[in-house]
Amino acid sequence: MRKILIILSLFLVFCKYALTEENGRWICYSETSDGGKYYYNRESINWITGDIVEIWVKGILGDNSKSSSIKKGRSPEKPLEVYEERMWCKIDIKNKKFILLCSLKCNKNGEVLSGVAFLTFPHWFRIIPDTPLEALWKEICELQKKLSEKTQKI
Repeated sequence: MRKILIILSLFLVFCKYALTEENGRWICYSETSDGGKYYYNRESINWITGDIVEIWVKGILGDNSKSSSIKKGRSPEKPLEVYEERMWCKIDIKNKKFILLCSLKCNKNGEVLSGVAFLTFPHWFRIIPDTPLEALWKEICELQKKLSEKTQKI
């Protein structure tokens, strides 16, 4: 009985650590009406200049998603079953623009189903108001402000 309690305790501690690690790395910044959630990876933030940042984001599609990518499949026998999309992008904070560098569609197991890299033809796009991308832009602006305040105190 004592062995079972020790094993159960270790398991619970490990689970708590694993969940905390995952939750600590991916920060939710937006939710959609269809149940979708958007996250950015705080460990991936790379300030290229004072106003341009590279960052990984992911969108987990909601159960009521109307996204065509969730309904499309390679064949009726093997649908794509897209659960989330991970994107690597650059954001120009000052000019409120972004570049999509890479996009990966993954299933629930985290396996990559398809991917596209835009490294050879990057193009800046305006960030559309009232979208999850604008919510990310606002988060990054706040991070920039906090970093600037820390730097000024030193």
